[in-house]
Amino acid sequence: MAQITITQSVADPAGGNASLATVTIGRRLVLIVHAYRVGATPAVTAIGGTGAAWASASAVETSGTGLGVFIFIGVAKAATVTVSVTGTYDDVATTLYELSIAGGAVAVVSAGTGTGTAADSGTTGTLSSDEDLALGGAICVDSANSFTPGGGFTEDADGQIAAGNYRYGASHLEVTSTTGLAATYTLGVSAEWRAAILVITHPAGSTRLYIPSGNGGAANNASTGWGHNLSTSATGHRTLDTAKSDSALTTRTVTWDAADHLVSANACMIQGWYGPLAAQTIAVQDIAIQIRALEIHANNNLFMAAKVYIVQSDLSTVRGTILAVTRETTSEFPASLTNRSFRDFLVELAISAGDYLVVEIGAGGVPTAATGTQGHNWQFREGDPTAGTDLAEDDTSTADDVPWIQLWQTLTLAPTDLPPGLGPALHLNPTLLAGADVMGRF
Repeated sequence: MAQITITQSVADPAGGNASLATVTIGRRLVLIVHAYRVGATPAVTAIGGTGAAWASASAVETSGTGLGVFIFIGVAKAATVTVSVTGTYDDVATTLYELSIAGGAVAVVSAGTGTGTAADSGTTGTLSSDEDLALGGAICVDSANSFTPGGGFTEDADGQIAAGNYRYGASHLEVTSTTGLAATYTLGVSAEWRAAILVITHPAGSTRLYIPSGNGGAANNASTGWGHNLSTSATGHRTLDTAKSDSALTTRTVTWDAADHLVSANACMIQGWYGPLAAQTIAVQDIAIQIRALEIHANNNLFMAAKVYIVQSDLSTVRGTILAVTRETTSEFPASLTNRSFRDFLVELAISAGDYLVVEIGAGGVPTAATGTQGHNWQFREGDPTAGTDLAEDDTSTADDVPWIQLWQTLTLAPTDLPPGLGPALHLNPTLLAGADVMGRF
């Protein structure tokens, strides 16, 4: 029985500006875009709107002269989500889904094109498990047409766009076996069509990392992209780990601006390291961060910001950036310590044995003039007591709970000859590592 289920869906034939209300922060979103363009191939170049982060490119698409289907994956960042479509087309419709999971990955895709009464995405490869959800989308020419989903799929949308000259459909199926699937539709009359299928897999694993207080180490990387930056200072360094180190919850304050600094800027407070990692591929996935924060003055207008990249075993050479400095646009920091969330997408990157994951966390915004100093000044609450409860996934909690970072992939550490529990701390201290090889062997 599939564990991934749809909690809401909506279709919008009036220009692609769909919305979902009362969604859960961190949930996986899927957007099916149905587009047409007279005499040319439509394109969708970006998904905008509010309350969500979207992967930079569609997970699957099929397009040709006149017609196109594009499927994007996203993650909810706020309780209300709106979407807008940017591209080259004459008209567009959308079907937007919220799934009852966080972090589900794209398992397999397929797409097809043709003419006739049987639209078919083509069959995917073997599925990873029966805890998956398949979503299909199609578009065809002819206002008098109709779409009837086949193969056990449930219809979610069936409508017309462009004064009824084109018809679109969307459907879903809870997967019950590992056999490859196709999204099929029976058309009322023969017509040119496009069809696509995307299968979302239930997360097989994840990596949740904790942020200790006060363990700045010698390792550092002079990170770029920040207006203010603690990445080269040991006071900003943290050794991340999947186990809590029992450091006390501590409030840290950064006061970058002693006088008004009324410009848009992002500032880094925490540079967290995790590794050394085994050779593997960091997949396209979303990253989640929860930490309590406050801004020193109400007119600081600050929001959480983050950057994620991979550093090689020399602790300085960047192998690749998987998320450039990105600032949230919802949930400004409040006047008292309150939970704040960050959600966005990482790009794929193949890494080598001995590499490190580096996650930098800060804040950004545009302060405005008011009484007092208005700048990029704020507080974070960090620490990882072993008896502490993890912060909830919300923007409202005030409980003094433990901050965390999560990827929806089980990251594999490189094997070492270090005693249990000493790996992360020693690997990030070049003095202690003198004489050791890249894998930590002495």
